Amino acid sequence: MDTFVEQIVQKKKQPIDFLIMAATAAGALLLSFVIIKYALWLMPTVVLILWGAWWVITGRNREFEYSITNGEMDIDCIVARRRRKHLASVTCGKVDEYGPLNAEKLIGRKFDHTLMAAPEMNMQGNFYFTYRSKKYGSTLVVFHPDERVQQAFFASLPRLKQIELEKAQKNGGF
Repeated sequence: MDTFVEQIVQKKKQPIDFLIMAATAAGALLLSFVIIKYALWLMPTVVLILWGAWWVITGRNREFEYSITNGEMDIDCIVARRRRKHLASVTCGKVDEYGPLNAEKLIGRKFDHTLMAAPEMNMQGNFYFTYRSKKYGSTLVVFHPDERVQQAFFASLPRLKQIELEKAQKNGGF
């Protein structure tokens, strides 16, 4: 039986995003004003400046898409609903660890690469998994799955890993 589950989560804007958006808007308006005031013959460039500012400001809108298809999890970043960037593909059978994000559990551990695919780092309901990537080495992935994605991900894990996680959950370690 084929399995397909997908979820899209909106990334929350950080203070740096608001700073970039405000600086871009202010810079575009100031530059446009100067061109209109002193170099009217450059008026067509005002349209380009305003369009570029719109492009940068809307580019701060990001969403993460998680999709699980027959035991393969894909994570993509969608920028302003106009561009998609593939972040990772993981065969669930190659996952080393999986569970709710617990900062104390990960303190002192080294990862070669960290993929942050959750709306916020310290958000309630974040989960993590680790795996070994050919390109990056030891990789930590933080994501925010809903119940359907959690169930599909858990069902795609090898049976021994599922039993291990069920035991940890019963003992309060999950």
